[in-house]
Amino acid sequence: MASYPPPPGQPGGTPPGPGYSPGYAPGSAYDRRAWKAQRRAAKIQARWMREQYRMQRRSLRRGSIVGPLVLLALGVVFLLEQTGRLSWPYSFEWYARWWPAVLIVAGLILLLEWLFDQQHAEETGRPHTPHALSGGAVFLLILLAFVGLSARWTDSAASWHDHMLLGHDFGGLDRVFGEAHESDDSLNQALPQGGMLVVHDPWGAVTVTGTSDDGQVHVSVHKQVYAWRDSEADKRAGQLQPTFSTQGNNLMLDVPAVSQGQADLTIEMPHGADVSVSSDHGDVRVSELRGSVTIASRKGDVEVTGINGSVLAQVNNDDSSISAKSVTGAFTLQGRAGDISLENIDGAVMLQGDFFGTTEAQQINGPLRFETSRTKFATARVDGDLEIESGDLRGNRLLGPVTITTRNRTIELDDVAGPLTVSNRNGAISVTTATPLGPINVTNQHGSVDVGLPEHTGFVLNAQTRNGELENDFGLESQSQDEKHWLSGTVGSGGPQVRLETSDGDVTVRKSVAVPLPPTPPAPPKLTISPQTPDQPTPPAKPRHGKTATTTSSDTQ
Repeated sequence: MASYPPPPGQPGGTPPGPGYSPGYAPGSAYDRRAWKAQRRAAKIQARWMREQYRMQRRSLRRGSIVGPLVLLALGVVFLLEQTGRLSWPYSFEWYARWWPAVLIVAGLILLLEWLFDQQHAEETGRPHTPHALSGGAVFLLILLAFVGLSARWTDSAASWHDHMLLGHDFGGLDRVFGEAHESDDSLNQALPQGGMLVVHDPWGAVTVTGTSDDGQVHVSVHKQVYAWRDSEADKRAGQLQPTFSTQGNNLMLDVPAVSQGQADLTIEMPHGADVSVSSDHGDVRVSELRGSVTIASRKGDVEVTGINGSVLAQVNNDDSSISAKSVTGAFTLQGRAGDISLENIDGAVMLQGDFFGTTEAQQINGPLRFETSRTKFATARVDGDLEIESGDLRGNRLLGPVTITTRNRTIELDDVAGPLTVSNRNGAISVTTATPLGPINVTNQHGSVDVGLPEHTGFVLNAQTRNGELENDFGLESQSQDEKHWLSGTVGSGGPQVRLETSDGDVTVRKSVAVPLPPTPPAPPKLTISPQTPDQPTPPAKPRHGKTATTTSSDTQ
């Protein structure tokens, strides 16, 4: 009995399993359970090792700088947009065209990081953990690519829609729309007495002059269409024909919207009538009129010259340039525009909207107001010139009260007479005053203040700065406490209050010699359509084409 091996599971016996015992039966339930438990343990151990390896690699992982650079670039763009240094439409249009540059720059950065890792591994003789893009950076790049594709598709679709519905400049698009066909036409219509001319041209330039002396409106039309066949071109040219209609006491001139067609209008009208021009795509020019002018332009430049009446311009294009010269009435500009040039305006000037170019004003004999989301400027008169651009505001020979509220600008004003109030931050302020001296209040943050005051004029000075220095040419002693410096005192026999305050900048009060501004010129005499003398009545005008003429050739401006 002792020679027999003990049964499985007993002490001293052979462990169960294949080949351990002659009585062992392979494939038994015990064997299967043992192998399953062994496999589960192996899987758990392998999973634990993978987790440990993954945690070790994650702790050694070095992220790429692509993600932070993209976030930094986006932050800078949004900051510039918020401060008015960039235009959203311009930025979106640029990104729609050049968005693949983002992926190219990201790829170059990753390539440089890979080369650095390889060089480090060769120098140290041991593998170097490579840089890798994080999941957030990958998602951000995919999102930017999607936005770029969407923006490009939207821009292309909008451009194609405009081409198909209203036409375009057509330069270089002959192969798409066919061959160019040009033709000219003309039409006339009498303008009702005391009526207004209302013009609407969806695509094309409009030029209006007050040179008609027979009481009629003369229109010259230059048509341009694109078509493959002459018959189709003749059909479209016929559809482009402007038409006259009356609405109350107004004369309406409308140009139909024709696919792949545009019509440029040259209009001669009586110079004593009012005119209203609406243009979707095209420049508008109005000159030599003695009535009010109203212009609505979606895309195109606007120019008015020699207007003896008020002018209202509504523009909605960041790239449109606006020019107004020799206007005796008020001038008002609303909307969005690029460069603005004003010269010799006798009435009040109001510029309200968002302007992304350079604004220049010379010889403004009425009050001027400039209001945008970033800057509010007002002055009673501009005898010299005024220039407002992206980061600068410069003016000379201004008559107060002058008020400026802005930010992120360098302000330079010379020969300012009368009250002056300036509020700015993140920019230097330099002012030279002229007589008569008015109250001055200048407040600045993170910028210097430099004010020149007439040498032989009395005033009461109160100036202070924090984290800056105080200098003056009037012999006043400054006082200091910690980082704050101030000075106050009366110069001469006293007079207007001069208050200057800034932080993180110096304050300089200097003597200046300025020529007094000239008095306000008298208002120009009213111009009449038919001059007459008190002793002799005006003879009746000769009828033309069944109508009574309302102007004479000697009155044409």
